[in-house]
Amino acid sequence: MLLFLGADRFPRHRHAEQDRMGGLIRRMPSTALYFLIGAVAISGLPPFNGFISEWLTYQALLAGFGTSKV
Repeated sequence: MLLFLGADRFPRHRHAEQDRMGGLIRRMPSTALYFLIGAVAISGLPPFNGFISEWLTYQALLAGFGTSKV
């Protein structure tokens, strides 16, 4: 949700075409910071929720291999 809000904010701030939207980090530092936080969270890096869900899936997969009866 944070990335969608950040992507919506850029064109509204500049009122310009997207190919001429350079240098927005200097003009909108707080929006750029929140957009970076959203990008890190969705990529699954710690300590964000994407990492936690991937880590729990990985642990469940390894635990499943240890309890299988053949």
